[in-house]
Amino acid sequence: MFNRIRISTTLFLILILCGVLQIGSNGLSFWAFRDGFQSLN
Repeated sequence: MFNRIRISTTLFLILILCGVLQIGSNGLSFWAFRDGFQSLN
């Protein structure tokens, strides 16, 4: 029982980590795009 809870908690943490990385990479690409757009103008 405890082992199953630990496995599900680990999977949940991995999902949260993937989501945070996804949001971070999207934010970084957005900042780079905005900087490039401003330098074009």
